[in-house]
Amino acid sequence: MGALDASQINTVRHNRLSNYFDVIACTLMLYDYLLTFNGELTLIWPSSWSAIKILFLLTRYAPIIDITIVIWQLVKPDMSAHDCSFVYQSTGWLLLSGILIAEIILMLRTWAVFEQRRSVAIFLVVWTVVTWAPNMTSLGIFLKSLRYGPLPEQVQHTPGSGCHVTDGSPIVFLCWVLLMVFEAAILGMMIYKAWKNYRADRDSAVFRTVFRDGTVFYLYLFTLSTANVIVIVTASADLINLLSLPERMLHSILTARIILSLRRLGSKSELGLSTFSAGVRNAPAAAGGFGATIEFAHDPEDSLAAELSGLADLSDPSTTVDEAHGHGGARNSDSDATVGEISEEKRHSDSDMTV
Repeated sequence: MGALDASQINTVRHNRLSNYFDVIACTLMLYDYLLTFNGELTLIWPSSWSAIKILFLLTRYAPIIDITIVIWQLVKPDMSAHDCSFVYQSTGWLLLSGILIAEIILMLRTWAVFEQRRSVAIFLVVWTVVTWAPNMTSLGIFLKSLRYGPLPEQVQHTPGSGCHVTDGSPIVFLCWVLLMVFEAAILGMMIYKAWKNYRADRDSAVFRTVFRDGTVFYLYLFTLSTANVIVIVTASADLINLLSLPERMLHSILTARIILSLRRLGSKSELGLSTFSAGVRNAPAAAGGFGATIEFAHDPEDSLAAELSGLADLSDPSTTVDEAHGHGGARNSDSDATVGEISEEKRHSDSDMTV
């Protein structure tokens, strides 16, 4: 058994580097579970089932499958071409579908801060189809193009030696470019809305949670997508997935934290109110609504809250709008203001329903 040549040494190093990044991503995900599980237990699980709750649980716990596959790859020696194909196929589709779920949650948050306008909803749906359909197609082409070669004999039987990718279509970079383009549009919308509200409401709790944190989180994701494209374009084939799993995990972590922050904002410990309620009311066509806008009780000093609508599923769903307005003994009389009271045009009919 001879010494490894320079090419073989690079292959082993690249595989180990990819493994290190995968382990870092999985460790970060598990660490975040420990940090935020108590908040999830108190803010998410007691709530009634809703679309946002389901999306939250999917983006929160689907990464466990990714982590399981990574651990299996690390402990299994002698990875065959079939094993490598399974790892790349499964993690590839899990990764992109997981990111899409996270992006749907972020889109709903964006639609909410734009007061659930019909035009914004149509744009977001069309934008998603235009960017994600070719994204999924590119991933399918890339996964079919992958070819795997044998590892150096000296490390073949070593657990964690991984797979040796010898060839793959460069079209994979298009997946991350399209993700960057998609995120750039949503980021731009959030920055625009934050800029409009910055002067009057920059110190409010709602501004910090919805605009500042949300925009900064999107900026993190956009930066990582950019780094991913740079790695894919400049690095060798066996480093093509170096940042893929970290980006998938970061999408899950930041999206879950956004929802938890919104729920925490709605708790009485944050707003000083006995309830943070939300309801859905039918929107008149003249108001440009999309069938519903949202009201929720807020601190009268927090003027930005009066401009938000559409966060029903993100708030505490245990109280209806009627309860929020009808039980004056449970709160100060000064907190009767709701998001729907900004103007008479934003008032809707009496089809309240508990979120």
